[in-house]
Amino acid sequence: MTWYRSVAAGSADRDAPISMAIDQLLLRLELAPELQPALVLLYGAHLAGEGAAPVDVARVLERNWAEALGRGELARRGVAVYEDSRVRMTRPILRALDELPPESGTLIGEPGTVSLLGPCAVVAVPGVSDIELAQRFLGAVGGAILVGHASEELLLEAQARGAVPMVRTRTVIDQPIIMVLDSEHAADQLGVPRID
Repeated sequence: MTWYRSVAAGSADRDAPISMAIDQLLLRLELAPELQPALVLLYGAHLAGEGAAPVDVARVLERNWAEALGRGELARRGVAVYEDSRVRMTRPILRALDELPPESGTLIGEPGTVSLLGPCAVVAVPGVSDIELAQRFLGAVGGAILVGHASEELLLEAQARGAVPMVRTRTVIDQPIIMVLDSEHAADQLGVPRID
């Protein structure tokens, strides 16, 4: 927060401080390392109860006005929004950094490095909840599993937390995800690997 205040006052004369949580977020979301100062700035603004001025975002990103005005990678990936002349981190990202429980689903297991490389399918078992099903597959995916309904927020929140999203869907999404399907036939039709 101190660095955010010095940037806002126009007196920051050093690089952004190192933050393990921000560095993990960069890796998990596969964001360019050059965006680290903006994430530190935006999180500092959040901790101060404010949003960052676009000019400050542009300043820490070597005059990258696309990011500062919500037209860059952070906005496209759902990490930050530009509204009311301020740049703010989105709620799923803030909740992950603040170590609050996810809003979009139920987290099973401990977040970590996800070993699942792409979409896969499991077949629902009658009488077994999706949460119980997720517990069966923790060892197969590494990290944790975020069980919920398919949404952009769930996908972002799972990735930010080092978890694999697990949803009931028939739409193949090109990222690590566990799709829960109602039948063997539905799983065979999708043509994605299965976890048994």
